[in-house]
Amino acid sequence: MKEDILQKELDNLKELHSDIISIASHELKTPLTSIIGFTKIIKEKPNINEETREKCLKTIIQQSERMHRLINNMITWHQIKMKIIKIYITQVNISLLIKDILKNFLNKINKDHIKLTIHIEDDITFSGDEERLREIIENLLENSIKHIDEGLKIEVRAEKINKNHFSLTISNTGFILDEMIKESILNKNYPLLSGIKIDKSTALSLAISRSLVELLGGKIHFEPINPKGSKFIIEFT
Repeated sequence: MKEDILQKELDNLKELHSDIISIASHELKTPLTSIIGFTKIIKEKPNINEETREKCLKTIIQQSERMHRLINNMITWHQIKMKIIKIYITQVNISLLIKDILKNFLNKINKDHIKLTIHIEDDITFSGDEERLREIIENLLENSIKHIDEGLKIEVRAEKINKNHFSLTISNTGFILDEMIKESILNKNYPLLSGIKIDKSTALSLAISRSLVELLGGKIHFEPINPKGSKFIIEFT
């Protein structure tokens, strides 16, 4: 029995290592290539006009932030699977946190002509880990932006339920998860990433969001929006 448990843990560790290597080799390549390419343009063409230079710098910053989130996700996933993740509870102003996160995505939202609707009640507070809450919201928002077509809609809604309890809904009109994938990612018995039919960085970030929400005492739900779209609902009650 002891040997079986040990073997299972070793198998999980091997699969975790394989998934992290896969994500590092594929998902980090795209933003890194963009950073190198636009940096070379600035270096090799010092006389480019200010508008082009600004676009290059915005892309470098945006892709650097994307790499940062990917690396953070890999570290967080390792900590979750190894059960060494740490939670630091403070009083968090959720309203200000969400608005601050949205600022970091405005360039991408505007570039893709995404129609963003925001409904955030003032003074929503919660006793939780601010950095983990930031990871959850960034992951869900990034996936909503990443998987919808230009010109479609995203809605972010945060509502106070009562003192120290709130709900957050992120909806979009282009990102669809079928039932099997949804259950694989959001189910409590979520395995690792093998067999998932969407890109592994998406599967990883959604799995992390589910795990972190549960660690902070909340629940996460997924609802399809007809004819095409999805809605993630987080509740801390």
